[in-house]
Amino acid sequence: MSDEGKPSHSTKKCPYCSTHLIRNAPSCTYCKKEVGPVDKHGIAQKPVDWKAYTACILSWTGLMLYFWVLGWSDPMLRFFKKFYIFMWVYSVKFLLAIWGIIIGTLNRI
Repeated sequence: MSDEGKPSHSTKKCPYCSTHLIRNAPSCTYCKKEVGPVDKHGIAQKPVDWKAYTACILSWTGLMLYFWVLGWSDPMLRFFKKFYIFMWVYSVKFLLAIWGIIIGTLNRI
């Protein structure tokens, strides 16, 4: 570390492919991905992908609006109740099968 509190690294490593880059490189020369400033360990920080976060938030908002406009009608509620019970029953059967495999394996030891 230098006196100003900034890292004293002359190079940085790409966080994606570990290629050594010059300190002020905006992107990796090997994998062509954008890299951020160097951290205290000499590794470049990954830039924030705001497009992906925005797309995710808009998708979830659209899904919630779809269900809100749909109104969670009575046939839909009945379907989800049946689906929930179905999934619960098969989850219990799956866990009991796993438990039987574990007990069977321990009995053979």
